[in-house]
Amino acid sequence: MEARRLYFTVHSASNLINVRKFGEMKVYAKVSIAGNSERTEPDLVNKINPEWNKTFSFIVPEINIIQAQAQVGATLIGAVATGAAAFTGN
Repeated sequence: MEARRLYFTVHSASNLINVRKFGEMKVYAKVSIAGNSERTEPDLVNKINPEWNKTFSFIVPEINIIQAQAQVGATLIGAVATGAAAFTGN
C-alpha cells in the first residue's frame, strides 16, 4: 500500500460563536489523519478569530480519510473531511 507524507497547515478561523457562559474561550484546532491526531496550542489572544499558523506532518496511506476539527473544550464547533485523493490529484 502506498503512503505519502502530507503537510497540513492550520491557519486560522473567523467569527466563531462564543459558546462559553463564563470565562474566556481557549480555542485550538485538532487534526486527525489515519488514526493519528495533533493539535495546536490554544489561541488565548484572538478569542473568536483565532490564529495558529501551525504546520503538521503526517504519513498518510492513500486510502485513508483526512479530518480536521475545531473544538472549544468539549464543544465541537467545526469539522472538515475529505479523501486523500483530493490532495494527490488522482
